[in-house]
Amino acid sequence: MRRMIVGVLMALLLAFPILAAAGEVTGKVTAIDRQEGALVIDNGIKIWVSNEIAHSMVEGATVKASYTDHGGRNVATEVEHRVMGPGGQETTSFAGTLGAAGVELESPGD
Repeated sequence: MRRMIVGVLMALLLAFPILAAAGEVTGKVTAIDRQEGALVIDNGIKIWVSNEIAHSMVEGATVKASYTDHGGRNVATEVEHRVMGPGGQETTSFAGTLGAAGVELESPGD
């Protein structure tokens, strides 16, 4: 009986694809690679974003991004940024939601 249960569990694990690792990062943008469509956050994490987001972002902006691993890349699924208030002060909330990142990646070998 025990072997049967273990066998069924193993079959289920093999039958379903492994879910991509997901993460979230909050920090300041220290570098922007507009050609590659990627942001580097002050903790060293590099996240790939859409060209629209990469071109509208500025270094020093505070962002909060959700991402998933896609072929070894941290691909953003949502990016929020703090907006500038009166007098050039950064707001304390993440009001500027940029929505889904819309990154299109080529499959390896394309």
